[in-house]
Amino acid sequence: MGLQVSVIGLLIFVEYLAPIFTRFKLVLDSLDECGLRFLIVVRHYSYLIKCLPPAQRIPIQKHGISTSDIVWAFHSESQEDILSLIPAYQKGTVTWSQMRELGMGWWLRNNQTLRICMEKIAKHAFQKTQDPMDAAVFYLAMKKKTLLWGLYRSKRDEKMSLFFANDFSQERWRKAALKNAYALLGKQRFEHAAGFFLLAGSLKDALEVCLAKLKDIQLALVVARLYEGGDLDPTPTSVRALLQEVS
Repeated sequence: MGLQVSVIGLLIFVEYLAPIFTRFKLVLDSLDECGLRFLIVVRHYSYLIKCLPPAQRIPIQKHGISTSDIVWAFHSESQEDILSLIPAYQKGTVTWSQMRELGMGWWLRNNQTLRICMEKIAKHAFQKTQDPMDAAVFYLAMKKKTLLWGLYRSKRDEKMSLFFANDFSQERWRKAALKNAYALLGKQRFEHAAGFFLLAGSLKDALEVCLAKLKDIQLALVVARLYEGGDLDPTPTSVRALLQEVS
């Protein structure tokens, strides 16, 4: 009986993998062995998340894909192809939590590819809630304050439009951004607070929020890379220093 259940489970899993080998055959041909191994892990992970009850699913999502599997993506030379085969990424509905579960902050090496990925995440974050602040930490990490200002203008939010129109290299407005950041910390709106710290030019404070409040090392890595520029290797100096302080 146990063997029969295992065989049935295997058949279901193979059927779940089938789309990889049909719809995306041309892209799969460009994947290297490491990329293909990681993609199979992603499909298996997605299958579990889809089928398991909440009590079992939530702990798995909290930890995400294991580091022993993430290493396949890290060593792949076809990382852009891996991204293109993630359904939510392809549809433009990808979220940061989804990419964090897949360990993207650990394995996506090229900074230009990272920027493209985070632009997709930021765009969907805004479209989902129609609140520019939900995309702020991503856009401000990429130093796209003007784009955020444009979103507030599109929402006809005069107060925030006027605020984001200011020059935050000036001390007066830098202090105003910091004041807002601390107010948001008090309200436990940590992701929004990190965004305002970036607006004030305080990368260190933004990273401390990511690490100490959000408990999100991957987000800290991504924010630092976007803000400072540079690929994954070596680890950004700002992140390395903070991790040493935490340890």
